[in-house]
Amino acid sequence: MLRTSICTFTMLALFSASLANADDSKKGNDKDKQHEKGKITKIDSKKNAVSVSIKDQDGKVMEKTLPLASSAEYLDQNGKSSKVDAFQTGDHVRLTEMDGKITQLKKCADRTHATIKSVDAGKGTVVVMMKNHDGKETDKTFQVEKDAHYLDQNGKSIKFDTFHNGDHVRITEKDGKIAELKKCEQQAHATITKVDSDKGTVTVKMKDRNGKETTKVFTLTEESEYIDSTGQIAAIDVFQSGDEVLIIEADGQISELKKDSRQQKSSDKKSDEKKSS
Repeated sequence: MLRTSICTFTMLALFSASLANADDSKKGNDKDKQHEKGKITKIDSKKNAVSVSIKDQDGKVMEKTLPLASSAEYLDQNGKSSKVDAFQTGDHVRLTEMDGKITQLKKCADRTHATIKSVDAGKGTVVVMMKNHDGKETDKTFQVEKDAHYLDQNGKSIKFDTFHNGDHVRITEKDGKIAELKKCEQQAHATITKVDSDKGTVTVKMKDRNGKETTKVFTLTEESEYIDSTGQIAAIDVFQSGDEVLIIEADGQISELKKDSRQQKSSDKKSDEKKSS
């Protein structure tokens, strides 16, 4: 009886140790993974590689070419299984890299932020003010799809005619047309003091409802969106301590984190003054 108990205890101990090692290994593997967002510039089917343009920590655009892992997973905008053939040049993607190879490639919805200038329900068009790839504000006219979705700040369905001049919106494009038009919640200005990618948190200084400056820690999620100063989708890596940002909060978590374009203009101005002197 005693031998049986000892054997059973030994087996349980070994089993527990095995599980612990497996868990540690999994954590190690997850830590080794890198998640980046970028735009596909080339797909080389012969070399089984994909080239993407991404932004480094200084916000500069760089091109990166990575081979596809033999077991790579391909997902569409909704997270459903897809094929590599479904990806093409120009697609915004979220890639997961491990050991120098792409292990997961997911399509991102082509989204931009803009301010509505006019809405023509009869023609089914929207004129917005947005930033182009050079960061300059420009007016652009969009045609909306016949089955386009219109959402309020909470994601609830609304009618097209509820959008008006001055509304800050998020546009989801498909083939050059608006597939989804969503009103954005009021943005809060803040200054980043710390970005902890491992913990998935961002610490900022911002003013509360009483106008007093306070420090707040936000949790980042898979659904959190990161927007650079030109209004384009970016990665969390482009943000750093000292950055002035606009935050849209939902349930204590960041739903959108955007670089404040006014900071970019101020930096450009200082740079020009330094050059002229």
